[in-house]
Amino acid sequence: MNPFRKARRGAGQADAFDQNQFQELESRILLSTLFGAELPDLNDLENIDNVIVRFQTNVEGPDGFGHFDLELFVSDDGDPVGTVENFLTYIRDGQYDGVFFQRSQALDGDPDSPPDIIQGGRNRLDDDTGAVTINQSRDSIDDEIGRENDERTIAMAKTSAANSATNQFFFNLTDNEDVLSPDVQPNGGFPVFGRVLDDRSWDVVTTIAELDIEDLSGLLSDPVFGGGAFRSTPVTESFDADAEQFTDDMFVTILDVEIIKPEGVRAFFDQSVYISEGYKNNRSDEVLTVTNTNDEEAAVQVVLRYATGEDRDLVVDFGTFEPGEQRQLQLSGPGGIDGVIGFIPYAVEVQTASEDVTSVPVTATLTRNDYGDQIDGVETFAGDGLFNPEAIAEADRLNDLTVWTFADGERDDENLETFITWVNLTGDEGEVTIEFIFEDRESTQTVNARTLGAYRRGGVNVEGIGESVLPQGAFSARVTSTVPIVASMTTFRLNNSNRADSGASMAVGAPGDAGPRVALADVRRLEGGSGQISVVNLGSVEAVVRFDFFDNNGNQLTSIFNRIDAERRELFDLDTIPGTTLIEDRAYSVLVSVQDGGPDIAAGFTSSSNNGGTGESLLSSGARSHVFADARFSDEDGFQEAISIYNPTDAAISFDYIASFDDGSRQVVTRTLEAGRRTSIDISNDSSADLSDIQDKIGQNEAFQNFAVTITSTDTTFTSLTRINANGDRFTALGTVMAGLTPLD
Repeated sequence: MNPFRKARRGAGQADAFDQNQFQELESRILLSTLFGAELPDLNDLENIDNVIVRFQTNVEGPDGFGHFDLELFVSDDGDPVGTVENFLTYIRDGQYDGVFFQRSQALDGDPDSPPDIIQGGRNRLDDDTGAVTINQSRDSIDDEIGRENDERTIAMAKTSAANSATNQFFFNLTDNEDVLSPDVQPNGGFPVFGRVLDDRSWDVVTTIAELDIEDLSGLLSDPVFGGGAFRSTPVTESFDADAEQFTDDMFVTILDVEIIKPEGVRAFFDQSVYISEGYKNNRSDEVLTVTNTNDEEAAVQVVLRYATGEDRDLVVDFGTFEPGEQRQLQLSGPGGIDGVIGFIPYAVEVQTASEDVTSVPVTATLTRNDYGDQIDGVETFAGDGLFNPEAIAEADRLNDLTVWTFADGERDDENLETFITWVNLTGDEGEVTIEFIFEDRESTQTVNARTLGAYRRGGVNVEGIGESVLPQGAFSARVTSTVPIVASMTTFRLNNSNRADSGASMAVGAPGDAGPRVALADVRRLEGGSGQISVVNLGSVEAVVRFDFFDNNGNQLTSIFNRIDAERRELFDLDTIPGTTLIEDRAYSVLVSVQDGGPDIAAGFTSSSNNGGTGESLLSSGARSHVFADARFSDEDGFQEAISIYNPTDAAISFDYIASFDDGSRQVVTRTLEAGRRTSIDISNDSSADLSDIQDKIGQNEAFQNFAVTITSTDTTFTSLTRINANGDRFTALGTVMAGLTPLD
């Protein structure tokens, strides 16, 4: 059963959809469609509860679009729901990404006649050799014969036997109901299960049909059917029969296939959150916690986007999330989800579709414990909240998502593993470059730009960069892309000779142009370890930097006249910052500002200790709404989990701490926070009376010990979550910003 399925309606009932709500939804769609083509019009659907899928190809129609949208029939009595589910399963497994259309042919067999069908779904080209490979197929499905093979429909291809369809499909370019009728076909006919949705999509399909057709039976060979499968193959202008090796651009290649509207939901997957750092291996334990903090149910898809073209995108979870519902998806480690490919890096995208026009994206936190076999007794545990691009103002979004800064990086090939990663948010190819900034030498840049495919994940292990570009030691990095991306940096400290220098951090970078002020809600000088803030001067003149630390008791510690040369970075140890004495293991918020209106800066915080460490980026923008998808309660001795809130403004604010539980219930605590002050809430250890209702709720059921927390405020705040487990290992995460991302003045 498709978990998106709702009660079926008969044809003609689409008018039951509230048109006022539809107009509001369309407005949100136009604002939230990120950098791809516009979404289609729901009014073009035969039944508004049907599924829409989008094919992105390397062939553009007359208006410059390379995609076409399909409506799949699932919502009316007699619809081929089994056939559609089979097709969607191939899409979710990424089996159609990279496939080319191998057949464009007239059904009468005359090579001089215009084609009646275009067929694909089976064959790819091997990137290394150019040879034809076979797309993996599952068991054949039962025939669901109903609709005619009319122009603009899509049907499953079959052998000469009944019930033989697997993964191949074809488009009817003309009305083929007579020649493909079950009355004349010995295999019982070809099941129609969808149609090309609109004229713009049809223009792309007909553009493909108008391409040159080549008999490649002597040049290409299917491992099963031989060259006969390629007697009428459409080719692009890039085709060269004499090429040493055939490449994808020579054929009509499907770059990406996505389900953009789920069944039974009158909305698109138009909201997404991202993180670029994911990896499955034999030693790692990686968990994605996904939570719906909305008041209404939402449809969700969780997509892994792999770094290489040979390995395909994979939908690892989908369905309806009820209000407050939380799922923990084991991506790597014992009990992990089947199908997740090991040893190939991936990014994670969580997509949301909701009919509630006020909804926010379903949010998530990724955590990974890795390299545990390399340093005894220390948990190298890292994680962060996924990033919401729509938190950035629409006017700034395009520019801000093409530049990401990481102030606190380090290369130590003997004791550290450091990765800088990114994911392409668009259907366009791009290029990524990295600039490295140092304390005592000129900045450098990667020699060659990294190419980045549509919707792909990319990245570097800093060990693979030549030391003339990136020498051993501390650095800051600025990642610049020609397309919008989300970027992260992950570091695992594996120093066996100095256990105090151990731990891990996973941090989404600081997006966009930096500013003269940056902040972080929780920094700590660890007992028996260290804490440090790296500041990089991104300007062309000297920066004079001021540090202000705030604790929960209202104390403020200030250090001034800290100088950083132009286009240089500087490391400030929390033990020795002039004018401050930070108490070990006490939580502080920090505001770093350039004095006298100097240049822009970026900053990052890193800590390490015998029990591990953490790290996060300082940000130049705060927000009014932050969500932590993976909050926890524990009564174990030594367990702490504090959500810190810092008010950087010059006026008191009010904020709500909203705990969302898996049964859909919520508990809200409202507090006031004075100007320039910080506070924290540790639900496991805080005995404040206003938290008692939340603690009572948690006590009702062990399942409620995992919940989500939303912090909403009347003005800009900075927030972060710091967890110290009973064994001492540490984890920090910034919440996913949902609204009101605002630069510091």
